[in-house]
Amino acid sequence: MMKLWMYESWCEDQVEKNEFAKNYALFIGSFSNPELAQKYVREEKPTFQSSDEDFEESTRMMLRDRDKKIKMEEKPRRRRRRRQILTRE
Repeated sequence: MMKLWMYESWCEDQVEKNEFAKNYALFIGSFSNPELAQKYVREEKPTFQSSDEDFEESTRMMLRDRDKKIKMEEKPRRRRRRRQILTRE
């Protein structure tokens, strides 16, 4: 009985985490497209859909950003020259 209660509790925690992630995504998305976010907030049971083209475009965007970051890391950094201390002799 205890294991069943723990399992049900864990399932409820997962549902809460998923709901939080969905709401957080809507919050972040509202900065770039407030009208669309309002539409999802107003609907009782909103549906989230994306096409294969949307998925491919987001994949291409992530790969472009990854390539930019790799190129930035590959750039050689200039070494700072050390100052020479001049002494009077």
